[in-house]
Amino acid sequence: MQSKAKSVAVYLKELPEERRKVMTALTTLCKKTLVGFDEGMEYGMPYYKKGGLTVGVASQKNYISVYGLRKQAAELGAKLEGAKEGKGCINFTKPELIDLKVLEKLLVAKRKAVNSW
Repeated sequence: MQSKAKSVAVYLKELPEERRKVMTALTTLCKKTLVGFDEGMEYGMPYYKKGGLTVGVASQKNYISVYGLRKQAAELGAKLEGAKEGKGCINFTKPELIDLKVLEKLLVAKRKAVNSW
Protein backbone atom coordinates (compact mmCIF):
# COMPACT_ATOMS: atom_id res chain seq x y z
CA MET A 1 0.00 0.00 0.00
CA GLN A 2 1.35 3.38 -0.93
CA SER A 3 1.54 6.04 1.72
CA LYS A 4 0.83 9.71 1.13
CA ALA A 5 3.24 10.66 3.95
CA LYS A 6 5.52 13.57 3.13
CA SER A 7 8.40 12.34 5.33
CA VAL A 8 9.88 9.09 6.57
CA ALA A 9 9.01 10.03 10.17
CA VAL A 10 5.33 10.46 9.28
CA TYR A 11 5.40 7.22 7.25
CA LEU A 12 6.71 5.30 10.26
CA LYS A 13 4.09 6.81 12.59
CA GLU A 14 1.31 5.64 10.25
CA LEU A 15 2.39 1.99 10.41
CA PRO A 16 0.83 -0.59 12.72
CA GLU A 17 2.96 -1.18 15.82
CA GLU A 18 4.15 -4.64 14.72
CA ARG A 19 5.46 -3.22 11.43
CA ARG A 20 6.77 0.06 12.87
CA LYS A 21 9.52 -1.65 14.86
CA VAL A 22 11.10 -3.47 11.92
CA MET A 23 10.58 -0.59 9.50
CA THR A 24 12.22 1.81 11.96
CA ALA A 25 15.17 -0.59 12.23
CA LEU A 26 15.42 -0.77 8.43
CA THR A 27 15.30 2.99 7.89
CA THR A 28 17.81 3.55 10.70
CA LEU A 29 20.14 0.97 9.13
CA CYS A 30 19.81 2.66 5.73
CA LYS A 31 20.62 6.10 7.18
CA LYS A 32 23.62 4.71 9.08
CA THR A 33 25.02 2.65 6.20
CA LEU A 34 24.19 4.71 3.12
CA VAL A 35 26.33 7.71 4.01
CA GLY A 36 25.98 10.45 1.41
CA PHE A 37 22.59 9.21 0.17
CA ASP A 38 19.57 11.50 0.33
CA GLU A 39 16.58 10.27 2.32
CA GLY A 40 13.07 11.00 1.13
CA MET A 41 9.71 9.59 0.12
CA GLU A 42 9.12 8.27 -3.38
CA TYR A 43 6.37 5.99 -4.69
CA GLY A 44 4.81 6.07 -1.22
CA MET A 45 7.82 4.61 0.60
CA PRO A 46 11.09 5.69 2.20
CA TYR A 47 14.02 5.81 -0.21
CA TYR A 48 17.73 6.54 -0.10
CA LYS A 49 19.21 7.90 -3.31
CA LYS A 50 22.61 8.90 -4.63
CA GLY A 51 23.27 9.48 -8.26
CA GLY A 52 20.83 7.34 -10.17
CA LEU A 53 20.81 4.50 -7.65
CA THR A 54 18.10 4.02 -5.08
CA VAL A 55 17.35 1.77 -2.12
CA GLY A 56 13.76 1.72 -0.94
CA VAL A 57 11.93 0.01 1.91
CA ALA A 58 8.18 -0.49 2.11
CA SER A 59 5.61 -2.07 4.35
CA GLN A 60 3.25 -3.83 1.95
CA LYS A 61 0.02 -5.66 2.79
CA ASN A 62 1.57 -9.14 2.98
CA TYR A 63 5.28 -8.45 3.31
CA ILE A 64 8.08 -5.95 3.79
CA SER A 65 9.96 -5.12 0.63
CA VAL A 66 13.51 -3.91 0.12
CA TYR A 67 14.17 -2.43 -3.32
CA GLY A 68 17.49 -1.95 -5.07
CA LEU A 69 19.55 -4.73 -3.44
CA ARG A 70 18.81 -7.78 -5.61
CA LYS A 71 22.07 -7.41 -7.54
CA GLN A 72 24.11 -7.18 -4.34
CA ALA A 73 22.29 -10.20 -2.87
CA ALA A 74 23.11 -12.26 -5.96
CA GLU A 75 26.73 -11.10 -6.12
CA LEU A 76 27.34 -11.85 -2.43
CA GLY A 77 25.30 -15.06 -2.41
CA ALA A 78 23.38 -13.65 0.55
CA LYS A 79 21.23 -16.07 2.51
CA LEU A 80 17.97 -14.25 3.20
CA GLU A 81 15.81 -16.65 5.20
CA GLY A 82 12.10 -16.26 4.58
CA ALA A 83 12.65 -13.97 1.58
CA LYS A 84 11.36 -14.19 -1.97
CA GLU A 85 12.49 -12.20 -4.94
CA GLY A 86 9.89 -9.91 -6.40
CA LYS A 87 10.10 -7.69 -9.45
CA GLY A 88 13.02 -5.45 -8.54
CA CYS A 89 12.81 -6.22 -4.82
CA ILE A 90 13.29 -8.69 -2.02
CA ASN A 91 10.09 -9.53 -0.11
CA PHE A 92 9.98 -10.72 3.48
CA THR A 93 6.68 -12.35 4.44
CA LYS A 94 7.74 -12.66 8.08
CA PRO A 95 9.27 -9.42 9.37
CA GLU A 96 10.79 -11.23 12.35
CA LEU A 97 13.02 -13.19 9.93
CA ILE A 98 14.70 -10.09 8.49
CA ASP A 99 18.40 -10.41 9.20
CA LEU A 100 19.67 -6.85 9.62
CA LYS A 101 23.31 -7.98 9.59
CA VAL A 102 22.92 -9.52 6.13
CA LEU A 103 21.03 -6.44 4.89
CA GLU A 104 23.80 -4.23 6.25
CA LYS A 105 26.33 -6.15 4.13
CA LEU A 106 24.14 -5.61 1.07
CA LEU A 107 23.79 -1.90 1.85
CA VAL A 108 27.57 -1.56 2.24
CA ALA A 109 28.03 -3.26 -1.14
CA LYS A 110 25.48 -0.85 -2.68
CA ARG A 111 27.27 2.16 -1.16
CA LYS A 112 30.63 0.94 -2.48
CA ALA A 113 29.13 0.40 -5.95
CA VAL A 114 27.75 3.94 -6.00
CA ASN A 115 30.94 5.49 -4.67
CA SER A 116 33.07 3.69 -7.27
CA TRP A 117 31.38 5.57 -10.13
